[in-house]
Amino acid sequence: MGSVLGRARKWASHRQGTPISERKRDWFFVVAFTFFTITSIVTDVVNGVNGSLDASSPYLVERFIYDTYARLADPLLILNPPQVRVSAGISAFIWLPLYLFFIAAFVRGWNSVRPLGLVYGGALTHGMITYMSQGIFGFMATEGWADPALCPGCVEPNTLFYLAANSPYLIIPALMIWRMWKPNPFGAPVVDSRRSEPVTVDLTGDEPVVKLGDRVILPDHVVEEAEAQSPASPAPE
Repeated sequence: MGSVLGRARKWASHRQGTPISERKRDWFFVVAFTFFTITSIVTDVVNGVNGSLDASSPYLVERFIYDTYARLADPLLILNPPQVRVSAGISAFIWLPLYLFFIAAFVRGWNSVRPLGLVYGGALTHGMITYMSQGIFGFMATEGWADPALCPGCVEPNTLFYLAANSPYLIIPALMIWRMWKPNPFGAPVVDSRRSEPVTVDLTGDEPVVKLGDRVILPDHVVEEAEAQSPASPAPE
């Protein structure tokens, strides 16, 4: 396992762009994906593994979501049909590890994140458009909220509140597509300067002389002869 992780780090580092200190605007994505990581753990797990939300649930987070958001703006979240459970489950168990990778990629400048970034951006943009359409224009938003059997304690949904809560999950993926659109989104990979030095071979003498930049690379037998002719160092007392 260690060797696999080592190869992965080496593969990513070979595609590493400019440091984030030179890409200060990318801190926006680091903060956004950190926030998404927290919501995936704290809130999406609730809808991903449960049935309908319960205002009297022993789970504090579930009660908080119900009282402060769902009954006021998102009755579909209370009903929690399969579409919502699947979406929340994907966020909790698929997007979550990806968010952690995105955070590391933006901080370290890993250009290798680009394909995953484009897939994530397209998938979540599409998913949020369909999800929010149902949440704003669907049955629960227009009629179901008024049925106490379906939505106890609900009031007419506040659309602005709904948009404020859900728009980041539409805007950030769209911005991710824009950020990852060009190859090497974090700049051209940084190349070790030692690897870019020219190698020349001089064949005019008795033996070929190899140079790496301005440095002469001596053949092994020359090094061994020089070491043999040098006086031995006195042994430490």
